[in-house]
Amino acid sequence: VDAIAPELGRKRISFDDFLRFHRMQRKLHTLSVALDFFHHIDRPVSKSDFAKMVKKLLGIALGAHVIEVIFAVFGDEAGMLNTPAFLEVMQRREIMWARRKQSEIDTYQPGTVARAMVCVRKCFSDD
Repeated sequence: VDAIAPELGRKRISFDDFLRFHRMQRKLHTLSVALDFFHHIDRPVSKSDFAKMVKKLLGIALGAHVIEVIFAVFGDEAGMLNTPAFLEVMQRREIMWARRKQSEIDTYQPGTVARAMVCVRKCFSDD
């Protein structure tokens, strides 16, 4: 955080920016194929390359300041994207979100019928 440029630290991420980033993350598999391809041919991913990939492949236009933040966190010394680190964090976040979502489903019992269904499922499962 201390390494982030002061002018970037003053920028704010709007809710729309957050939603666009979230949509990008939800389509991570498509983006990861392209980023893996760049990584395997030893071609670094620049900010403009990343913006084009997200726009062309996913149909999402990320703001320039959002891309600046991504590269401030996941960029290397040359200002290129550290693809393995970016993908690892994004995939880990997706896995943690799925686990959290599943645990909420398992514990959410709004009414008598839902509680009965959870009980039936537990009775007939092999766990």
